[in-house]
Amino acid sequence: MIYIFFLNIIFIFCFSFIAKRINLLDQPNIRKQHIGKVPLVGGIAIYLSLIISIYFYDLPYRVSFSIYLMFFLVLIGFLDDLLGIHY
Repeated sequence: MIYIFFLNIIFIFCFSFIAKRINLLDQPNIRKQHIGKVPLVGGIAIYLSLIISIYFYDLPYRVSFSIYLMFFLVLIGFLDDLLGIHY
């Protein structure tokens, strides 16, 4: 599992660079505690690491299926970050 951790670190680094180029950044405001712009790519990096872990490790079917179903949550989160979906 340590390989998946390092793969996640690499994904976060690469996706952070891409996020800065396409301006996929979280802006600080009154509700946020961070200072400066923060790339919004952590969820995508973690999800891709989980998808890759399915192929390297013999995970039970339920776990693999759950990871595949998480795609819809990741997609909604990505669209919310990109488009600023309001409910």
